Amino acid sequence: LFPYTTLFRSGLASDTVEGAPHPDQWPSALFSYGLLQPGRRGWPLVAPYAVGDPQPATATAEVYDTGLGYPAMLLSPTGSAPGTVTCLRNSAQLLPGLDEFEGAEYRRVRLVLSASGVVAWAYVWIGAAARLHPLTDPPGIN
Repeated sequence: LFPYTTLFRSGLASDTVEGAPHPDQWPSALFSYGLLQPGRRGWPLVAPYAVGDPQPATATAEVYDTGLGYPAMLLSPTGSAPGTVTCLRNSAQLLPGLDEFEGAEYRRVRLVLSASGVVAWAYVWIGAAARLHPLTDPPGIN
């Protein structure tokens, strides 16, 4: 199973845990800022698990252009990354497919969304940072 990281509201402290969290610790929400948002290529993977409509949300992070047709998010104590938060049913069943879709250059983490305080899963970039370029128009809600 994948390691996961718990991120606290400051975005600075983290606690890495090996293996799957206890079922009571699985967030029932997904923060997405790119291809996993409604209307984008990865949304059909998420849609069957969505509860209600995705809502606008912001993470304490920065979004970059990878030059590969999809964005990358890096956690940042001063950043503000726009996206959506989707409430999920059965996230334990959904996440392995999302992990595969996102690939080796991303890591699934738990984070606290800036304004709402909702704890959600999100995918952060762990690939080569040299290829990243600042986005002038971050991929928010369509």
